[in-house]
Parts: sequence; C-alpha cells; structure tokens
Amino acid sequence: MAISGSATTAYICRIVDGKLYTQHTTVQRSICVPLDSALPKLAAGEKLTIAGNDMAALRMRLQNAGVDTSIWSAAELANITLKETK
Repeated sequence: MAISGSATTAYICRIVDGKLYTQHTTVQRSICVPLDSALPKLAAGEKLTIAGNDMAALRMRLQNAGVDTSIWSAAELANITLKETK
C-alpha cells in the first residue's frame, strides 16, 4: 500500500502470556483502534491495529498494568502469528 492520504504507520498488537508482541505495518488511519478502547480488547486477547503515534502511550499503560512490553526478537515473534489470515 502506498503511503499517502490517510495512511499511517501502525502496529499489529497482541498480548500473549503477559508479553506485548507487535509487528509494524502501514494501514489506513481509519482502521486503527483508539487507545482507550484498545486496552480492554488487548486484555481479552484480541489482536488489534494501533496507530504508531499511540504506541508510546500504549506501552506505558500496559507496563503500569504489569504487561512486559520489551522488544522481542524475531525468533520469539516467529512463534506468534500476528498477521490476519483470510
């Protein structure tokens, strides 16, 4: 997807075993989940797309809730499927 108009850098996020896993992507801004509604959905195990400019705030809130927000290696990420399948 070309970066133009309302496209933005974003992250596909999921919490697994108390750790935040992310994968970068570029999407239309309109499909990004607002930060306030993201927290309960992530806690419920959902996989969400979060705008890049919301990631620092998301990490801070998750750290305060006891979630490990360290950056995980590619080998660790290979065990978690983050991309949506159709």
